[in-house]
Amino acid sequence: MNKQNELLKIPESQIDVIQNMVRPLKYSSSSNLFYAGQIPIVAYLLLEGLIHFTKNGKVVNTFSRGNVIGLKELMNNQPVDVDAQILPGTKVCFIDRSTILGILEQKVPDSLNEVISKLIRIDSTVR
Repeated sequence: MNKQNELLKIPESQIDVIQNMVRPLKYSSSSNLFYAGQIPIVAYLLLEGLIHFTKNGKVVNTFSRGNVIGLKELMNNQPVDVDAQILPGTKVCFIDRSTILGILEQKVPDSLNEVISKLIRIDSTVR
């Protein structure tokens, strides 16, 4: 995992907060979450397992527990430039825009809103 991926992680204590807001989903088989050129309709928080980013059929990045992907693109209405494939046994939370806006409205120091605000500025895709 690269250094950029570590910047896209939510602290363990905040993972529980999100899990209490949105129901996690576990994938039993491999599936595409999104394709290059799409604007995400949700961001994804990985709880267990792996998601691969691919470009031209080759894996260019791999994400694991605590990583949030697609957040910047979702909040800025931007298309992603990679395909994302979720592997079997992976568990994720889908975080929609209204949930994120609700988190950002909370003004509690050192809380999830600060983490989310920071993550929105970090690009999770490969250029």
